[in-house]
Amino acid sequence: MIKVGALHFSNALPLFHAIQEKIIPNDISIVWGAPVEINGMLSRGEVDIAMISSVDFLRNRYSYILLSDLGIAATEEVISVRLFFKGNTPILHQSTVYVPALSATSSLLLKALCTYFWKVSPIFQQFTCDPKILFEQEAPFLLIGDSCLEHHDWPTHSSIDVARAWHEATRRSFIFAVIATRNDAFQRAPHEVIHFHRLLEDSYCWAKRNTDTIVKRAVQKTKCSDTFMQRYYSTIEYRLMSKHFHGLDYFSGLGG
Repeated sequence: MIKVGALHFSNALPLFHAIQEKIIPNDISIVWGAPVEINGMLSRGEVDIAMISSVDFLRNRYSYILLSDLGIAATEEVISVRLFFKGNTPILHQSTVYVPALSATSSLLLKALCTYFWKVSPIFQQFTCDPKILFEQEAPFLLIGDSCLEHHDWPTHSSIDVARAWHEATRRSFIFAVIATRNDAFQRAPHEVIHFHRLLEDSYCWAKRNTDTIVKRAVQKTKCSDTFMQRYYSTIEYRLMSKHFHGLDYFSGLGG
C-alpha cells in the first residue's frame, strides 16, 4: 500500500477528497498533517509520496522527484496566507513578528518580502498557540491555511495577503506546495507511484466536476460561508505552469 502525506488544509481538498473518500476506488493510505510535519514524513521515508512545501522541494531537489504538475500556487492573491496587524500599517522593523511553527514556505516568503522588498528587519518568533491569543496582543503575526481563513475578517486587525504582496513586488506567481516522491520510493515501487499519479489526476478532475461538494466540505471544515470559500478556491492555481516555476526560481535565487 502506498502511503501519501497531504496537507490538512482546505486547499488540499480538490486534490485528495475523491481519493480519501474512495469515490475513486483505491487502496491509498493518506496521512494528514501541517507543512513541516508532512515535509519531515517524506524526508524520513514515513510516506512514499507527499504534498510538500515548495521550499522543501528546493532543498531536496536532487533526492526528490516532482511527481505531478498539480500543486498549490497563486498569482494575485491567495487569502489563506496573511500578515495580521493593528492599525493601517504594520510596524515591522526591529519589531517582533510571530510566524507559525508548523509553516515552511509561507514564513520564508514573508521573510523574503521583508528583507528584499520592504527593507525591514523584524525579529521573527515562532508560535504554537491558538491564534485568538495573538489577536489580543500588539505584535504582527502570520496566519496560514484554515486558521487564516477562519480569522480573515477579525474586526480589530488589518491584514496583508502575502501572495498579493509578492506579486506586487515581483510581478511573479508563487508556488506554495508541490507533489513529490523520493528517488528510492520510485525505484522501489515505480508502478504504484505512477498509478497514484493517475489517481491524483482523476481526483482533481472529479473535484472540478463537483465543486459544490468540495465547497460544502470546506465550509464544514472552516465554518466560513459558501461565497467566501468559492472565492478562496478561485484564487488557487492547482495546475502548475511555467509562470509558477519562474516565480519559484526567482524566489530560490533570493536565497529562499
